[in-house]
Order: sequence, then structure tokens, then C-alpha cells
Amino acid sequence: MFPLHLTGIAEVLVTVVIGFWFGFILEQAGFGDCRNLAAQFYLSDMRVLKVMFSAIVTAMLLVFAASAIGWVDFEQIFVPPTYLAASVAGGLALGVGFIIGGYCPGTSLVSSATLKLDGVAFATGVAAGMFLFGLTSPYVEEFWTVTGALGRLTIFDWLGLDAGPIVLGVFLMAVGAFAAAEWAERRFQWAKPPVSAAANSRVVLRAFAAAGFILALVAAVIGQPDAERKIALQKARLDATIQSRKVFIDPAELLDLMYNNQVDRILLDVRNESDYNLFHLKDAIHTTIDEIDRYWRPRLTAEQLVVVMSNDERDAIEAWKHLAISRNLNAYILAGGVNRWCDVYFAGNLNVPGPEFGSQGDEEFRYADAFMKLRQCASAAVPVGLNIPGSPGTNIDVSRPDQKLVALRQFTPKIHLLKAVKAPGGGCGG
Repeated sequence: MFPLHLTGIAEVLVTVVIGFWFGFILEQAGFGDCRNLAAQFYLSDMRVLKVMFSAIVTAMLLVFAASAIGWVDFEQIFVPPTYLAASVAGGLALGVGFIIGGYCPGTSLVSSATLKLDGVAFATGVAAGMFLFGLTSPYVEEFWTVTGALGRLTIFDWLGLDAGPIVLGVFLMAVGAFAAAEWAERRFQWAKPPVSAAANSRVVLRAFAAAGFILALVAAVIGQPDAERKIALQKARLDATIQSRKVFIDPAELLDLMYNNQVDRILLDVRNESDYNLFHLKDAIHTTIDEIDRYWRPRLTAEQLVVVMSNDERDAIEAWKHLAISRNLNAYILAGGVNRWCDVYFAGNLNVPGPEFGSQGDEEFRYADAFMKLRQCASAAVPVGLNIPGSPGTNIDVSRPDQKLVALRQFTPKIHLLKAVKAPGGGCGG
């Protein structure tokens, strides 16, 4: 599913091409002349609203219609994080500057490219403002980066609705805004006479409006894919990954990870609550697939490493699929589940199969009776004796055995971090 991820020279070339055509279209639309832009505020020439709203609504319709039919994965499209306080302050500053100077930063560069002196002066002021902001930003850093920080937030996330009705509503609002703009240009003619539209251009506009309405209906009627639809759309990729076993990690590798304080790890246990309460790995969080869809997947980032587990593998594989449909998440599965973990660190069987071999279990916790007896004798966290060669009678906490036990079992590392590990601490408090 699109979007494609470009790197290297391809990324540079695509950026240059898009930048060129963006500037070219702005110039062709008359955005390199401050008189056309200033006329927006006198309501006599509404080309700014028409051009920019056309671009925004067209992109919205194409993205969400394509997402509805499974051509585009919207979760893979970068949405700038929302900083509410900074957005309000920046919007006010930009608006005042636009009214006074007749340009915004982008249009001032377009004007400068055609050697208009007012555009050059405005662009120079923008550069000076950026320089001054860079000098003073440390003093107001918390305001810009913390106050009103809401992360990736869209209108439909905020309202708790599917994107489809929102898309249809925005499209209808755009049609209303265009009609209002046409009326304003006829009503307010003091800045400059309105340009009358040719008959053929009105036909083209109606055709585009009809096409837009169809796309909006597609997004609204079909709706955005839920987790199950995304899994179905990505079935070939997900099944191939599972069959390759490259996301299954050995109990020893997980134990090593549990002692790595430079990795932001999250352990998700999707077993039933009774088995979880009877025994679970240290720091493992009990959750359900529904909670993965509603809570975890929208909040997890590429900097975090997630390991899901069940008693065997069946339920963990299903939970992993609900995470893996977001390709910017780094998720793995505990090979053999909690049963294999207990085979190694409770029963002391160091020769159980590695992660290349799957578990055919029926998701029953095979050690339930043993841990029940331990609970009857003492607390749930009671250390148990392991019959490990060379260390007879060693007492360990099965939920997180001593780090030295990692070396007793060989494994091939499977974990690859999507982002760099945390910088190690230093100084007096490190």
C-alpha cells in the first residue's frame, strides 16, 4: 500500500520537482504579486481562498478516497504534531505579517524569484525573523514544544468519528466557501474589478465539483479501513513475515532486552486475565486486541520496541498483526509464548526449540497448576529452584531471572531498532 518511502537521491529529486511545480503554480495563479494577495482582505479578489482551498480539498479527497478503497495507508502519511499554543501564536503573527506586507513566506519567495523588490524585502524580513527566533527560542522553548502539545491529532480523531463524514462535510463547506467568494467578488469591487469567468471555465468547475463530490461519497460511504480490513489488505505481507519467523524472538533475547535500559520497551500480554494474574513477566502489561486498536497502536512510536506474548503463539500472532499494520511500529513476538519462557526459566530446560520453531499449543497455560501450588504455599513472586547444569538449586524470580542466565542459552538476535537507543545517562545523576 502507498505511500512509498523514498531515500537518497530519489528523495532529493522528488523534493526538487515538487518544489519547482509548487512555485510555478503559485506564480501562474498570481501569488507573486502582493496586490492580488492583498485584495483577499478587501473581498474583491478571492483567488487565495480559491487556489489554496482547491489544493487542500483535492489532496484531502484523493487521500481519503484512496484510503477507503485500500490504495493508501493513511497511518503512514506524516501528519505534523499539534502544538496548540504555538499554532495560535504563529497563526496570529503570520496573519498580521500577511496583512502588512502582502505576502506569506512562500509567496514572498515566489515574488523574489521574479525579482520583485517588495518580495525580496519581505523574504529578507522572514529570514531575519527566523534568525531572531533561533536566538530567542531557548527562552520560550517550553511554550513552543510543551504547551498545548497534542501529538498527531486530526479532526476525526478529536471528534471520535470516521474520517468519511468529516471529508464530506469539508467538501460541502468548500463548495459553500467558493459560492460565497464568487458573491463577494461581485459585491465588493472597490479594490479591483472582478474577473468574469468564461462559460467553458464554469463547465470545468462544475465537472471538478461533481468529481469531488463522488470522491467525498466514496470516503463517506465505504469509510476508512478498520484493523480487520487493513489486515486483510496486507495479508500477503503479514503472512510472509510470520512464515519467515523473523519477528519471533527467543526467551533469552527477551530476557537480555529486559535488562537493557537504553531501549524503550513495552511488553504486552494478551492472555486471559486469570492466567496473567497467576503469572506474568515483570513489567508485562495485560491488554486485549481491542485495546491494541483503540489505545496502543495510535500512541506507540518508532522509538519504542513492543513484544507481544500469549501462552503459546496463536493469540500473540493475531495481536502482532494488529500492530504490524502500522509499519512505523517495531513489534516482535515471544517465540513459544509464556509456556516456552517457563520451560526455560521455570523447568530449567535449556534445550527447548529456538524461535525458528513454532509452538503448536492450544493457548493453555501448562504451568497453571505449578504456579497455583506456589501461590498456596507463599506469595506469587516466590523464587523457585531451577535445575540448571552448573548451578544446582539456583533460586530465581521467574518473572525476570538474573541477567547472568542469558548466557546459559544461545540465541540468534532478531531485534532491530527502527530508531537509535536512548543516550546513556552521565554526570552525577547518570
